[in-house]
Amino acid sequence: MKSRGFTFIELIIILTIIGVLAVAVNVRSPGQELRLTAQKERVVQDIRYTQSLAMSRGQRSRMVFGSNTYQIEWRNPANNWVSINNPTSGSNSQSLEQPFAFSGTTLRDRTLVFDSIGKPLQGASMMDFSTNETVTISGGSGGGGGCSRNRGAHSGLGVITINENTGYVW
Repeated sequence: MKSRGFTFIELIIILTIIGVLAVAVNVRSPGQELRLTAQKERVVQDIRYTQSLAMSRGQRSRMVFGSNTYQIEWRNPANNWVSINNPTSGSNSQSLEQPFAFSGTTLRDRTLVFDSIGKPLQGASMMDFSTNETVTISGGSGGGGGCSRNRGAHSGLGVITINENTGYVW
């Protein structure tokens, strides 16, 4: 008489396969996190470049942030803002990789200005910082263009902080 059912060995094999699949589904790929970190580091380097540009030319320079783009500009001797072209793309606007976007900033008018000695200012009125300011990059979902005046503590890989006195960026 033939019995229906599984042998003990077959049950162990099935449970092992289910366990392996469960682990594979729960392991998160670090790819998105690494890409977010790379985007943050690129923007940090461009902020530092903008500051050094102001100091080396003895003129103000600025970064203007959009929802997922930014422009680097300097003020020429005729007092006009001139865009700096990216040497590799030739474009005067830098874009974050998709799906990343600037989800918030504490900068007034979404504008970061450095004066000729590298001191950070903000907004079209070029006001002094009253505290450290932040620019936040989010990946995928989230508000792409909102500004936040919340100056509380931030966490996450996409938060860029600009020191209020020196313009040091981290």
